[in-house]
Amino acid sequence: MINLLVIQAIRFNHFMNFLRRTFSTVTLCLLFSVSAESADESKPTQILNELFLSDTTYPQEKGEWQLTLSPEYEDNDEESRFSIPLSLEFGITDQLQVELEYTPYIDISSDDDDQQGQGNIELGLQYSWVDINESGLNIALSYSHEFANGDRAIISEAGEKPEDEDNIYVVFSKDIGANSNTQAFLQLGRELQGNEHEDYANTGIYSSMGNYALSMELNWTQEQSFITPGITWALDNGWEFGLGTPIGIDGNANFKLVSHILFEWE
Repeated sequence: MINLLVIQAIRFNHFMNFLRRTFSTVTLCLLFSVSAESADESKPTQILNELFLSDTTYPQEKGEWQLTLSPEYEDNDEESRFSIPLSLEFGITDQLQVELEYTPYIDISSDDDDQQGQGNIELGLQYSWVDINESGLNIALSYSHEFANGDRAIISEAGEKPEDEDNIYVVFSKDIGANSNTQAFLQLGRELQGNEHEDYANTGIYSSMGNYALSMELNWTQEQSFITPGITWALDNGWEFGLGTPIGIDGNANFKLVSHILFEWE
């Protein structure tokens, strides 16, 4: 027991040190990018494809595919959880995309039990309005339906019957700066399951510097809240890699890592 406490304390200290460094770097870079002036008035370019606990207004272009692997790890007082969601997006038009998500592997470990299995399948649509009237304002509206077809012991609490879930959200984003390399966003959504629903909201800012993008998200649900610094590396050949570290800001001291590896092609 003492050894476990020591390990957790060391992990938490490392995590907090990383947070301080990340927060300082993100803040300085965002302040620089917002205040920087650029003579480039070309069409706004896409900064990144994916955030970590939030969604972007960027759709897939017509005929464009995106395959995303999003490993997640969470460790709290009761259990640790590791999952590997997999999603596929396709641009039906330049504004409308369809998305299929499936979690083929979930591992939940605790002092009393260790379970592995598969999660649910989710199907969704997103419609986006990009750079409305050349104002730098972008809006996306999305609906998805999650089928409760995963392993029962994984997707539901003991004694509870799994139920399908619907998710509806809208995202507003605004380009900042003459060269549009920084963007602020606000996402408002609601998840509906049976006779119950849960509202959530995400807001933040992200900025690109060459092939890198730094992001800061504030994520809120009715149960918990996080601040999520992250860094994304986008290559010119369609690959993108991202790592985020959600930090509980409402007494939630969970250790959590989220990431994504994606590839785009036509």
